[in-house]
Amino acid sequence: NNKKEQYAELVSFFDSQEVRAEIEQVIKSEDPHAFTESGVIKKYDLDYDSMGVRTGRSIRVLINDDSSVYIGVKYIFVNNRWEMSVLVSSYELQKLLETKE
Repeated sequence: NNKKEQYAELVSFFDSQEVRAEIEQVIKSEDPHAFTESGVIKKYDLDYDSMGVRTGRSIRVLINDDSSVYIGVKYIFVNNRWEMSVLVSSYELQKLLETKE
């Protein structure tokens, strides 16, 4: 049962407005026109199957329904709060963004 509780807690953490707003901010910093007609990034989804808790909380953010195009996000607990600390973008996402420049 502990695993189920941990999973539910992670889902509610990553699904919170605060975390989603931060993720959207990151996406818009990569693609200023994200979520618009002229943007390269049209949508994102959280890949709940990729959640991890080893040295913080991590998740993969899938871009445009393509599992090879993603941003990996990791949060660590600092000063009594969760802070985004690591961002990794897939090679495919980098290529996609370069074609738009």
